[in-house]
Amino acid sequence: MSCMEFTIASGLPRIPHKKHWQFCVGSGHALLALRTDYVRQLKFIHDTLGIERVRFHGIFDDDMRTVCSL
Repeated sequence: MSCMEFTIASGLPRIPHKKHWQFCVGSGHALLALRTDYVRQLKFIHDTLGIERVRFHGIFDDDMRTVCSL
């Protein structure tokens, strides 16, 4: 196994690390977002926990009726 060496310059300005994952939740397939009860739950966690983003699977699946023209 080879090792990699790197050096961090100490004089560089510091930039706060944005913890974007703290404002995101994972979900099942995107088709769930078309259900009224699911949208209500998302609204609740947005209002209660401050969730800003949702990560879906299958956003371009056939059940989402996404059309792609080439």
